[in-house]
Amino acid sequence: MRNLSKIVLGVVTQATRRAISTEDTTMKVRHSSVLATIIGVLVFSQAAFAQSPFFVDRFTGSSLNVHLQDADSAFRLDWKSIGLSACEPYSPSANRHHITTLRSDYLSSNWTYEITFNTPANAPDDILFIGFGQGEGDSSYFNEPLDSVNFRIHQGENGFWAGWRVDVAAHSLGSGVFTYLETIGYLPPGPEGGIFTARIRKIGSQVSFEILDTSPAISVTIPDITTTAPFLSPFASRIFFGNASCVYSYGDLRVLPASVDSNDR
Repeated sequence: MRNLSKIVLGVVTQATRRAISTEDTTMKVRHSSVLATIIGVLVFSQAAFAQSPFFVDRFTGSSLNVHLQDADSAFRLDWKSIGLSACEPYSPSANRHHITTLRSDYLSSNWTYEITFNTPANAPDDILFIGFGQGEGDSSYFNEPLDSVNFRIHQGENGFWAGWRVDVAAHSLGSGVFTYLETIGYLPPGPEGGIFTARIRKIGSQVSFEILDTSPAISVTIPDITTTAPFLSPFASRIFFGNASCVYSYGDLRVLPASVDSNDR
């Protein structure tokens, strides 16, 4: 009887081990399948999320989010801000770089783009470029944004001796080539700097530019961007920002539907 019990116990034990082994294998397969599905969903979600024209980036992460690119690897992220990594050995400099969106079809949609920029006291003279278009430097004209429409914000200790002037410009290609160039105001003069928010809003062919919360107002509206900047391409119209000096920084970037007002920020 004892021998029979041992035999039965042995058979049951082996059967149990086989069942457990089979179950483990099945569970491993199932886990692998579930993991692959989760990874696929995450990758798909990230890709789908990146395709959205609207996003907010407060630059609190360790890398750019999926909507933005740093083609020259020239920028560094700090807590709630982003700026150029390396300072130029001289000032002013034309060694300009830009952060751009991955999407390149903003000419074909309506949106509100806002970004905050910080000018420290006694900063080296620089021009800050905030706008949309190709978003690459024109090497024939001090690397100002090529085929783009943008703010030209004169900043720094002397503001290029231009009275800390704020322009809106449409530049195609070539030295001094502008299809539109308008001075729309002056930021509070002096080398003390400050924190300001620029807004660009596009509704149909109308595009407005504004530095928020300034008195008098610093703003202009272009009624037909396709006439003012005929070089803009629906396939190469990125939102961007950039400059040359590392002491300037940007934060709180928003690309939202055109109906969004600053009160909703």
